[in-house]
Amino acid sequence: MSEKERKEFFSKMQKEFDKEISNCKTPREKAVVAAKFLATRFPKLPYFWGGGHELSKNDMIGIGNKFGSYQEIIYGGGDNYPVGESFIYSYDCSGFVSWCLINSGFSGINSPLGDRDLAALGKEEVSITSENIENRVKPGDLATQNGHIGIVINVDKKNHEVSIAHISEGGGGMNITTQSTKTGLITKDDIGNTKDLNKNGETKETRIGKPYFTDIVLMDY
Repeated sequence: MSEKERKEFFSKMQKEFDKEISNCKTPREKAVVAAKFLATRFPKLPYFWGGGHELSKNDMIGIGNKFGSYQEIIYGGGDNYPVGESFIYSYDCSGFVSWCLINSGFSGINSPLGDRDLAALGKEEVSITSENIENRVKPGDLATQNGHIGIVINVDKKNHEVSIAHISEGGGGMNITTQSTKTGLITKDDIGNTKDLNKNGETKETRIGKPYFTDIVLMDY
């Protein structure tokens, strides 16, 4: 889309986002609405190394006006994301979760944080397959694995599954990944399927049945 169309689109999204957030009563509800909004209402956003971490707390409130435009990488990450190269702007995994928490009004966060600092905001971190996890985890809790983080948006007790919104480098950008709380393995995955967004060449088919997030961070908000 043209720059004018992009700005008009995000202006429309901002109005819809404001309306949905205003209908929420608690920070937890707002965090889940924010995660679902970005995960389901947009064209699939790519992973952007360091995206969000250059912003202040105030700059992260609402839909960023840089989304969808080409921006230079500030914090480089390996050969795929060198400093100075331009990519379609969005967030990295911790930038996305920070955005959700900041827009929820969660009092424990004053700036974008890394994955371990975000996990430290919780009251307890437990295995995704731990006993009775389905009765303990709630939408709005966080999910982690080594160096990666997302936010739980649904708990399906009947099918023993949790669904997690996240932005992953190897998973084609913005995903909703569903995992079994019995085995910890992926049962459904909304992975990107275009080459430019999925540098590791993975597909939905190759990820199903594999482990992914390993732990749930139980949040108190």
